[in-house]
Amino acid sequence: MRRVDRRIQEIMDQHDQGASRWEGILKTDPRRAVRVLASTGHATETIDGDTAWDAPYIIENLKTLSHTPKSPVWKKLVEARLFAALCRCAIHFRVSFMTGSAVPELTEEQKKAHMKAFPSPWYEPLAIICTAALKGPVRPTKTERTMIEEIKENWSAVVQRIWSDPGKSLDNDASVAFERAIVAQIVLQLSTLNPSFLQVIFKPEDLTFAVCFRFWLHAVVQEDLVLNNTLFMTLLNPELASPWKRYLATHPPPASQVILSRMLVGASEEIGAQETRTPAQAAETVVTAFANHFAIDRLSPAVVGQEVELFKAIWALAETEFPEFPRAVCEAHRFWAAIPPVVRRCLRARQHADRAVGVNALKLYAQTMYYTNEAEAELADAMIYGWVSGGLFDVLDETMDAILEQAEGPMAVALIMTTITGVYSKLSANTRAALRAQLPRTGTVWRIVKFGLLRGDNSNEGQYLRDCASFSSGRAIQNPYNPLWRQGAWETLASLGWKVRGSKFCSRRGCARVATGPMCATGCCRRTRYCSEWCLRRDKEHIEMCSRNWFMIIEQSTRGEDVDAMDVAALDTSMTWFSWMLLAVLSFVVRLMGFVI
Repeated sequence: MRRVDRRIQEIMDQHDQGASRWEGILKTDPRRAVRVLASTGHATETIDGDTAWDAPYIIENLKTLSHTPKSPVWKKLVEARLFAALCRCAIHFRVSFMTGSAVPELTEEQKKAHMKAFPSPWYEPLAIICTAALKGPVRPTKTERTMIEEIKENWSAVVQRIWSDPGKSLDNDASVAFERAIVAQIVLQLSTLNPSFLQVIFKPEDLTFAVCFRFWLHAVVQEDLVLNNTLFMTLLNPELASPWKRYLATHPPPASQVILSRMLVGASEEIGAQETRTPAQAAETVVTAFANHFAIDRLSPAVVGQEVELFKAIWALAETEFPEFPRAVCEAHRFWAAIPPVVRRCLRARQHADRAVGVNALKLYAQTMYYTNEAEAELADAMIYGWVSGGLFDVLDETMDAILEQAEGPMAVALIMTTITGVYSKLSANTRAALRAQLPRTGTVWRIVKFGLLRGDNSNEGQYLRDCASFSSGRAIQNPYNPLWRQGAWETLASLGWKVRGSKFCSRRGCARVATGPMCATGCCRRTRYCSEWCLRRDKEHIEMCSRNWFMIIEQSTRGEDVDAMDVAALDTSMTWFSWMLLAVLSFVVRLMGFVI
């Protein structure tokens, strides 16, 4: 073992000597270095007698030189077609072990251990390209134009190599996050310097979208999410600010459906598997990736916002391009369990923009819900159960004050509750039981009512009538500031509480016993009944609201019918006034917000 250690130290010393020797050669004969990088195979010699074993010494020096792309040495290297050689190096480079009598033989386990110290074979040439692109001037000079043209010629072959041989980049390890970000970073930077680079990745045979989407699927920290996500969203959502906007106006990109289909190639293959994934398996993989990303520790609100927008973009195209995706979302309880912590973290942030991201994440509940027919009832049931068991009502309870402060917060709450109310008749006994365990949320209802009172909601009869007219015409969907959204939020939440508990079950949340005990002690409400005196005394939320006579008003407003005593066919008639009005304009909501019916 000591002999191996001594030999490794000798090799390290030789590496330092080799790097020092090539530092001088790069200055005096740059073409010689380029010929080494462009060579293929360790047995191949250049006209100078150099071999691929010299490439690591050259790479080591180029890492330093790439930070100063304005230097004379760098310009000479570029004139010698450095970037074409780096691309060939990325395409052909392999990690090999020297053999011979002077080198101790390593076991396979030792080779694997040593391999962990190396990045993926294609990474270091790409890292040099990336550094040079980032460190160069904002306005490209002849040096940068030469760089871009040479990379354009070789780019598709480079990403093909990465697709075929991902190396370590797909390891579940934060230390290789930079490998998963490098392709998107190069594309974004080169396309900013020269938007015509986009034409390379737009080619049907190019695998850039597939490679970046596969990297996105395997992301474990936000650093390897941001750049890949930025590449996708800048093209899937033309409304986003883009440095390519003027160029794309005259050189239209492929349709969003085409870009999505090429991204999804990245989800079609599982490394090491003999067969490609089915569309259903690919959909499950994508939904699982979203759940994993939302669960990343200390994920910033800005990155959460990117993930939410990507999800919405895929969802909007899913009906025709990826129909398996909505079904996977419906059935993915892990996904719905990952949303509340993200909403909670964003809504507790100090910055207004970060809190707005929390509401945008909350809107995923309403934006992904089918208004299902009987054939899709099981999907609706699976999704609602995922919402409830994942912690939806708890996060609403904990963050309602922050939600109400956001422009679209009350709208989101009202849409979610109306969605659940609209499919209640299709829900299984298990899902109804889960809802009963989470409702009523009388304290949350009371907070919304108080917020509206402080804002003067409905205090002016004329304004109230105008708000109602605006809402019934559908214009309120475009105006989240309409006070009726706040009224709708507390009405629908209170109504849902009545709907799931009725008069059969004890009115205290968390109690599943039959209501055979006393009625509400204040006498202000006519159907709040408990299983026992113990539950009555502990329902502090109800007592606070009822003692102020507000519960009686809410009870009348929400039409507190005995849902459990009603015929199932009559369930939909127990909606609130707000729910009926909202459903009347629902087709407009669908078109505006990207719902799928």
